[in-house]
Amino acid sequence: MKIDNTSSKIDPTLGKYLMILKFVKQLAEMSHGINEIKGVIPYIDPQAFKNNEYKRDKKSDVYSGVLFWEISSERPPFEKVNK
Repeated sequence: MKIDNTSSKIDPTLGKYLMILKFVKQLAEMSHGINEIKGVIPYIDPQAFKNNEYKRDKKSDVYSGVLFWEISSERPPFEKVNK
């Protein structure tokens, strides 16, 4: 099933997220092997750029996930949590 074929037949919000995922997949395919950085450049933990020996871990995954959430939802995570 191709994303292009299904996005017009489903809920517009879900279609938006599917298109974002398609875009991210294309970015990942294009950036594979460039300067030995693995991952999609906009979502990589900044430490990976500062240090070539930096090993990604769970903290890096959390950073990427939160950043992706903020971009895809167009609002910061935990926006309604009391400060």
